Amino acid sequence: MRPKGMDHGSFKASKSILVPSMAAIAWWDSRPAHFLGTGGSMVVDGVVRRDGLVINTKFHAPM
Repeated sequence: MRPKGMDHGSFKASKSILVPSMAAIAWWDSRPAHFLGTGGSMVVDGVVRRDGLVINTKFHAPM
């Protein structure tokens, strides 16, 4: 469950000290989603959420 103080689309990102190209992201919607990846950038411009089979909602990152 998403903590009550967290807004939909909130996330936390961490970068590994031992493996600089590895990042972990926790994203909260109605349930948490965890991602682990390598490569790319830590710059976030938004996250797309899929509602059912048709509707996609994009949450923009705060600037």
